[in-house]
Amino acid sequence: MKTGDELTLRRILETAAEHRASDLHLSVGNPPVLRIDTKLVPLSDFPELPVEFMNGILDVFLSPEQKQVLERDREIMVGYPFAHEGRFKIHLFFQRGSIAATLRYINDRVMTLQQLGLPPAVAQLTRSESGLVVVSGPFGSGRSTTLAGMITLINQTNQKYILTIERPIEHTFANDRSIIQQREVGRDTPSHMTALSTLSEEDVNVVMISDLDEPDVIRAAVDLALSGRLVLGAMDTDSSVQTVEKILSSYPSADRFMAQSRLSEGLAGVVCQRLVPRMGGGNLLVAEILLSNSAVRSVIRSGTIDQLDNVIQTSRAQGMESADHTLAQLVKTGEVKIDDALAAARDRDGLAMIAQTL
Repeated sequence: MKTGDELTLRRILETAAEHRASDLHLSVGNPPVLRIDTKLVPLSDFPELPVEFMNGILDVFLSPEQKQVLERDREIMVGYPFAHEGRFKIHLFFQRGSIAATLRYINDRVMTLQQLGLPPAVAQLTRSESGLVVVSGPFGSGRSTTLAGMITLINQTNQKYILTIERPIEHTFANDRSIIQQREVGRDTPSHMTALSTLSEEDVNVVMISDLDEPDVIRAAVDLALSGRLVLGAMDTDSSVQTVEKILSSYPSADRFMAQSRLSEGLAGVVCQRLVPRMGGGNLLVAEILLSNSAVRSVIRSGTIDQLDNVIQTSRAQGMESADHTLAQLVKTGEVKIDDALAAARDRDGLAMIAQTL
């Protein structure tokens, strides 16, 4: 990459960090674009990016081996350290025959679960000796940030051997009371499944999996949870019901009853989260919390998964919480506009009824 282009790239990255942008988009023929508080903001101070610039960023972000992966697979996800307190999670891909990139800024200073606005029940899940905990939600909902907060809490309060399997590594951890090993898919191991394949016989207490998306990875996570490990993982689902259904659907249909039985014993909880605009700027994290109890285990074992919503609604005293109830509270306290709450609600009519009772 030419010296002038290197300086331009550095200024773009610094601008993204200074504006606390969640994402930075780079593509040929367009100026850099930031996403700030859900809005796309073009950086008019920078010119439209030429092909030479976009080809040049590969020399900055990728090793020779990673360039080969990009050429073969037409996309790659990597981590890139930046300044002293952060890094970028970078998705490089081809569009219309040219290189494009989406970069997400990750601050190395991990926020606590309390700072994130998560209820105490989430911290309680980190004290489980075993079980599967799924942090779910759409892209950009802060799943990896919540997982990092959970790992940090375990590290500070327990003597555990923790292994993370990530694509790519986002937050880096230093040993405190625990020992933490971090493996990056594509650099330290070929795949999530390869890294998971031998863990049942290893001295590992806690496993964090960045992507619970492939059926074999999901099944391996359930197996580990049932073998006495605490397994934390991220999944792209919008509710506890969808999360449980996705786990069950990872098994062959002929094994559905067996899958229900295993998951009823192995699931510790689901934290399904999303971000909603805060009045005055910024975002608030809203989470649906499902905790395993006798009612949840019975529902999963019987396969009547749609009843989980009712269990959540009637189990608030045990720490469970529906996202719509939290949204209604935020509307009542003036922290979230009603239109934004309705846009994020799973049941718009139900949200309105909840708001009337608060």
